[in-house]
Amino acid sequence: MPPLESPPALILPEDFDDYAWEVESKGVFWDVRLRYAEREYSLTFYEAHRLAQDAADQLEEGPLFFEPNIIIIKKVTREAMNRAAQELVRNQRIYQLVAN
Repeated sequence: MPPLESPPALILPEDFDDYAWEVESKGVFWDVRLRYAEREYSLTFYEAHRLAQDAADQLEEGPLFFEPNIIIIKKVTREAMNRAAQELVRNQRIYQLVAN
């Protein structure tokens, strides 16, 4: 693998640690930005079971479920989101995301 140009910067709200426990228990977090190589991406992190629930709910209301830049991880924690961001860059999958 080629070396990273620069480390990706995961940008969370300043008060994230105040409610991180709630994010982890809900299994979803929408308010994440990732900055890398002079681009910024809005991300949504989901646990698999929560994604299935939200998709099923939206399909009850309409014909489709759509959320750009979804990242599925085992637990929605700061550490897991940071590892996922590193992995997106390391595997060059970041270029498949929709930039802001």
